[in-house]
Amino acid sequence: MRAPLVSTIIPTYNRPNQFAEALESVNRQTYENIEVVIVDDGSDKTYANRIASNALDTDSYIICEHDTNQGVAVARNTGIKDANGEYIAFLDDDDVWKESKIEKQIASLENDDRSFCYTWLKRVDEDGTVTGRSTKTSTGMVRTEVPDGGFPGPPAVCVKKDVFDDIGYFNESLDVFEDVEFGLRMADNYEYSCVPDTLVVASSVNHVSSEYVMKKQQAVQKILDWHTPLPERFGPKATERFRSRLYRGLGITALKAGEYSIARKSLHRSIREYPSQRQAYVYALAALCGKFTHKPLLFLKRAAFDQNNN
Repeated sequence: MRAPLVSTIIPTYNRPNQFAEALESVNRQTYENIEVVIVDDGSDKTYANRIASNALDTDSYIICEHDTNQGVAVARNTGIKDANGEYIAFLDDDDVWKESKIEKQIASLENDDRSFCYTWLKRVDEDGTVTGRSTKTSTGMVRTEVPDGGFPGPPAVCVKKDVFDDIGYFNESLDVFEDVEFGLRMADNYEYSCVPDTLVVASSVNHVSSEYVMKKQQAVQKILDWHTPLPERFGPKATERFRSRLYRGLGITALKAGEYSIARKSLHRSIREYPSQRQAYVYALAALCGKFTHKPLLFLKRAAFDQNNN
């Protein structure tokens, strides 16, 4: 019996070099029945078809083009709607998969009879330095873990296409945190399956713009308006934990952008919402005196991370 078709959704916007590497990682997959759905989200120059024809060994790819840049949520939704696969796997144009990623996920999904599977991933910066790892290993109903971060990055995900007909698509009014909002709905309705292997290398950006901070600030407020308070089924103090997590994420992003006033306010709000969590305290200290405290603590954080990974 033929293996189920997996549609890989790859949005791309003005990153031809990284896009080529992402496509090559799909082409190297040991799983054979893959359809590639590329969404050019209004790039300044057309490059998707040229690169795809060179990078892929198959003609089984679809290219969708947006006239203007509409954001990753819209781009992913465009790809999902045009996909023919039973399963959907997401890949951003600056990330790559290890060769066995899809093969292991489909095996896990079929064996566990579940609709959603994720893998471990690691994040690397522009120099190739590892800046973080996600080695969460949870299966079954994980809604009680959502307030503390229960949804992995989309490049680590493989999901049945009919899930989107059930719970809806990515929320197109969100410029960022669209995956967090979708993950909240996903975890409340479906059991997860996990492949405990680092099969995704995701890009980590050290420098972000003030505009991105504003978008994240707006997204945080929208998600909190829509989804809080969280129902009791999400666990004890779920609302406080969830609010704390979102404000902490906003504060960390503001730190990277040098928006220290927003960082201080967000991190202090994170601590007030859930004082027993520890992460926000370190970042709040880093934001306390702007660059004079941020840069030294960032150096210590990187040194500690490097030591732990040697």
